[in-house]
Amino acid sequence: MRGTAKRPRHARGFTLIEAMMASVLAAVIIAPLTAAVMNINRTIIETKKRTALRSDAKLIGEYLAATVQGVGGDVVRPYMAALVENGSSLPPPTERGCRAIAGLPACDGSDRLTFMVQDQVRPVCTVLGNAGVNLQVDDSAGCCLDNGPGFTGQQALVVGASGIAVSVFLNTRTGSCNINAPPGLGSGVLPGTLASVGYPASLVVVSGRMIYVDRTTHALMMWIDATNPGAADADELTVLADNVWDLQLAPGYDALPQDGHVVDLDDGADEVLFNDTTDPSFPGEAGPFVNVRDVDLRTLRMSFAVGTSAQFDTGNSVLLLDGPTRSATGFYLEPTSVSVMMRNLNVFTQ
Repeated sequence: MRGTAKRPRHARGFTLIEAMMASVLAAVIIAPLTAAVMNINRTIIETKKRTALRSDAKLIGEYLAATVQGVGGDVVRPYMAALVENGSSLPPPTERGCRAIAGLPACDGSDRLTFMVQDQVRPVCTVLGNAGVNLQVDDSAGCCLDNGPGFTGQQALVVGASGIAVSVFLNTRTGSCNINAPPGLGSGVLPGTLASVGYPASLVVVSGRMIYVDRTTHALMMWIDATNPGAADADELTVLADNVWDLQLAPGYDALPQDGHVVDLDDGADEVLFNDTTDPSFPGEAGPFVNVRDVDLRTLRMSFAVGTSAQFDTGNSVLLLDGPTRSATGFYLEPTSVSVMMRNLNVFTQ
C-alpha cells in the first residue's frame, strides 16, 4: 500500500493588525522611558549650570569681602572709606542715594560701593585750612614741593579732627602752598564739606574706586576715579564679573546699644541699615537710627544675584534686602550674601 505524502508546513508571519498592535504597545512602553531619560539629561544640564553659577558667586563674594576688609588705614577710618549709595533712596544732599555721574549708568534700584585704600608710599600731610576748593597745606614735610610728592592727579581724603572726611581730587598748586582740590569720588556720600571738617586736618592720598552693577549689560563693574573727577572715562572702567543682575548693600552699626555686636534681623528695628524697606535713609535720621553715627559703622553686608540662562524652565525671581524684585524670562538667578567686618577697624579708637 502506497503512503500518502504530507505537505510541508510553512511558518506563518504577523498579520498587519498584529504588527500594528505590537508597534502601539512598543510606543506605549518606550515613550515614557524616553521622556524619563530626557528629563534626567535636562536635570543634569541645569544642575551643572547652577553649580557653576554658585561657584562664580562664591568667587565674587570672596573678592568683595577682601576688598571691604582692606579699606582704610592710618587716619582713614573704615566709616570714611566704605561708602554706600542706596539705589532706593534720593541722591545727596537729601539722602544717600545714587548720584548722577557722567559715563556711569543709573543705579536702577541697585546699590553702589565706593571704597578708599590709603596709599602707603605718599606721606600724610597737614591741611591748615581752606579757601573754597583750595587747600592751605603745611609745607614743613615738603608736601608742597612740585605740587607735593606725586600728589597731582590723585584721589585724596581730607580728614578732620571732628571725624568728618571729604573726598577730593588733587589738582594744580596755586600760590606758595595752596593745592586746588575739587570734589572727588565719594564726595556726594561722605558727610560734611571742606569748611566743616575741622582744622588742622590730614591730607591722605587714597585709591578711590567704585563698584556697581551695569543693569543693561548685567556686569559687575569697577570705576577708578583717577584722571577726571567729574566723569567716568572708558579706560577707567573694568569688568569684574559677568552675569550679575543686582547688588544690594547693608552697613551695620554697633549703636543700639554699643555692645560689640551688630544685630541683623532683616527688619527696621535692628542695627543694619538698608536691609529693610522701612529703614531710614542714613544714620541719625529717624527711628532706631536717630542716635546712630557714621563712626559706629562696624560691618557691611553685601547681597548680589548672579544669573544664567534657564534652558528648560521659565526662570525665577529674587528679592535682595531693600531692593526691587529681579527676574528675567528664561534666566535662573542665584542670590548670595556675604557679611564682613572691616579688618582695619580694630586698630582705631573710635
